[in-house]
Amino acid sequence: MAASSISSPPPEAFFIVPSPAVCREGALVTDQTLESGGFLKRYTSVKVHIKGSVTGACDSYYDGQFWYRQERTISSMTIDQVSPSTWHQPVYSDVGPAKDLDTRVSGQTSGPATTSFSVVGPHNFLFQTQANSTNCMIDRFSPYTSAFLNAVSCTPTWVRRRRSSTPRHSVN
Repeated sequence: MAASSISSPPPEAFFIVPSPAVCREGALVTDQTLESGGFLKRYTSVKVHIKGSVTGACDSYYDGQFWYRQERTISSMTIDQVSPSTWHQPVYSDVGPAKDLDTRVSGQTSGPATTSFSVVGPHNFLFQTQANSTNCMIDRFSPYTSAFLNAVSCTPTWVRRRRSSTPRHSVN
């Protein structure tokens, strides 16, 4: 057995919310992706997306001769909210064995998680990709990606500081 070109990078995390619930500056209200650490009014629905990938293969030999190759593919991906409440959502492929999966692509997976927050404060998530096992006993799990959103009780108001073009969140 020989493993080749193996990688299981940390997955990417995305939060997509309905406009105009996203806190944006100027004409950027059509962008519905909220970055980790962003602010969202509580009780607003948010879709939690994941994009994962694996690479590599396991080559099997018999009497010193190449016999077959077992490609690494994704078994599932997971989205976990870890605080203040906890839940777990597995994501599976709807297209058969795949090396790359993205819940933002329609028809490719079982879909994103959808949630809303009733508690004001940070809401923390963990994301992970799991590969199908191979005969080479390659580690199946990617490193975790962590991300969070801040739920606020009112729609944030963005103000500009004097002598600065950097917007900041108002304390009001």
